[in-house]
Amino acid sequence: MKLLIVDDTRDTREFFQVALSAENIEVQTASNGDAAIERTRDEGFDVILLDVEMPGLNGWETVGELRRLPGGDKLVILIFTAFGDLHARQKAAEVGADGLLFKPLLPEQILAEIHKHSNKHLL
Repeated sequence: MKLLIVDDTRDTREFFQVALSAENIEVQTASNGDAAIERTRDEGFDVILLDVEMPGLNGWETVGELRRLPGGDKLVILIFTAFGDLHARQKAAEVGADGLLFKPLLPEQILAEIHKHSNKHLL
């Protein structure tokens, strides 16, 4: 499985890259939405995990752009935020995210969410 972590905070990217790589997942990172779109277009990923609050394209906008890429309908896109409320759940569904996770976030939660959506064509 090939996963892209998108977050503007380097420490967050590095933490999840190390933690999820230990689970035999090929993990790469991007620091913003534009880079995520470009890397997905060029390299392809099975799962994309992205933060909502980023400069430039935010996570919500990035989901929409990823869905418009060729094969974007087959991506498992998980979005995470520190702002957990009903609005965030509605917004995630509206933009086409497969799952919504809330900070603080543990690697086990990410893995569980990936497995939850594995019928989409993973694993």
